[in-house]
Amino acid sequence: MTGDAAHWDHREDNDYFSQPGNLFRLMNEQQKTALFDNTAEAVGGAQHFIQIRHIRNCYQADPEYGRGVAKALGLFMEVVRDYQGYEMKPLSEMQIV
Repeated sequence: MTGDAAHWDHREDNDYFSQPGNLFRLMNEQQKTALFDNTAEAVGGAQHFIQIRHIRNCYQADPEYGRGVAKALGLFMEVVRDYQGYEMKPLSEMQIV
């Protein structure tokens, strides 16, 4: 590898959620609703486990973000928390409300 890519070690950074969470918290209610709706439209046709995984990622950024995406997809957070399909385990260690 050469150039800028050679100077960045992706293994040093394992915080994937604070930046999107911070951006989400800057949004007003109208922007959040648009985000939920756009996300649901984008992943609504994906396989169920992909939807669940994305909701879990959004939830880690901000719980309201995860709940909003789940609601826009018509999914209950209990389903997201308890889902065990495709190499995913229930999120008993993460309190999803």
